[in-house]
Amino acid sequence: MNDCDVLQTTPAVLSDAVQQGMLGWGHDLSWSALAPLAPTVAGLAGRSVLIASRANVLPQASPVGGLSFEGKVQGFDAKVQLVPAADRLDLTITATRSAGGKKAMGVKATGFVSNFRHEGDLVYQASSATLVSVRTTGIRGEMNVTWAAVGIGDPSLDSAVALLTLPLEIPIPFTIGPIPFVLKLKSTLQVVPSLDTSKASSGGAFKVTFDSDQGFALDTTGATGSGSLKASDPTLTGETGSAALGPVGYAIGVEFPRLELSMLGVTSVFVTVKSYFASLFTPGTTLTNDIPPCQTAYTDLFSAVGWKVGILGATSLSIEGSKEIWRMPRYQVYKDGVPCTLTGQ
Repeated sequence: MNDCDVLQTTPAVLSDAVQQGMLGWGHDLSWSALAPLAPTVAGLAGRSVLIASRANVLPQASPVGGLSFEGKVQGFDAKVQLVPAADRLDLTITATRSAGGKKAMGVKATGFVSNFRHEGDLVYQASSATLVSVRTTGIRGEMNVTWAAVGIGDPSLDSAVALLTLPLEIPIPFTIGPIPFVLKLKSTLQVVPSLDTSKASSGGAFKVTFDSDQGFALDTTGATGSGSLKASDPTLTGETGSAALGPVGYAIGVEFPRLELSMLGVTSVFVTVKSYFASLFTPGTTLTNDIPPCQTAYTDLFSAVGWKVGILGATSLSIEGSKEIWRMPRYQVYKDGVPCTLTGQ
């Protein structure tokens, strides 16, 4: 090879390593002491399995005292902390944003996710993935959110939606034969302000707990969701409301836990639980009183899965998509307990 020769490569896909067979894994995850995963390798009846006959795991120790991050994320001053306990992983997020020396908004989210079981299967025939299946079962959790915000006459703060992928995660690496996998626990914070009218402000406090299973199977016929919300308890925990001379609102969304499965360094599947909290207000028609004022707040909670399976070498599966698994009935409250509508309809 001389000085002007260039070696060109293309990204490997999982089918470069596996022609036919099934890769499976299952693990009861404990946050206080992350034991080695226990994946299994099983052949399809009458087929050759062209991978190693054993599965190795790189043990991942639980962080002593927890993990923390503090810094700027998309213009927000953010702080994130993850602390393991005997039966759960605690999360704390704080995020504030200021402009012109004025603090425009502040959010705090605290919660936890329990120990749970994570399982998966990949099936290959003729070097093509024909089944992808991922399941997380026995997940219990809680999310508490409080916020306070004011409009300051800056559209980049008063009405701009922000999705903060928080740069703190717990990776759990493992291998099945020669193939590296990583399961990552992550979190995101979504801020949806609508405070671009005069004298706008909003504040709120909610809590929601849940007990759930979620997963999906993707094969040549399409995607099928699995799991359910076994229990939930949403509550209003403090004074919540929005105010202005015109229609305003504020909402906070938190994804936790968000579990991403990476294969060969590329994220291919995610499973998430998202809680969403909002406060909305309209003054109605103040001159004619045709539409009375309306103050309402609500909580949504749902689970979703998504996939991007090009890395798997699939030729017969839907390459990219997402699917909602379950959704809690909306918990909605009104000022003085009197139902109203924001449009008067």
